[in-house]
Amino acid sequence: MPLTEQQIAEILQLSFKDRFSYFIKRAAQAGVIYGLSTDGWAVGTDSTGRKIMLLWPDEEFAKLCATGEWAGYEAKPINVQLFINEMSPAMEEEKVLPGVFPMPITLNSTIVSHKDLVASLKYLIQEKN
Repeated sequence: MPLTEQQIAEILQLSFKDRFSYFIKRAAQAGVIYGLSTDGWAVGTDSTGRKIMLLWPDEEFAKLCATGEWAGYEAKPINVQLFINEMSPAMEEEKVLPGVFPMPITLNSTIVSHKDLVASLKYLIQEKN
């Protein structure tokens, strides 16, 4: 079910910590997360040069960030199990960190280790089942 404009506005007011919690809960509930893609996934760099793949809990938030250098990219769903089992290990090998729930315009996100992100996802998925 799509989010309303009011829900989007309220969620965007959350702190980094609360947005991370929302991301994990939503991913466990829906079974998907979102990235931006054209011919490949949107991967940026932070101020220290680390490569970051941007990830969102809902399509609406990913679409809000498809501007600037990401204009022309589309929000694409990623199955959470596929992310856990295949994408995260491949990203870790390529030294690409997950950027969880970037904000529109600034793209500031919570950068977490693959280990912490995968453990959080697995925990809530297991709890849900």
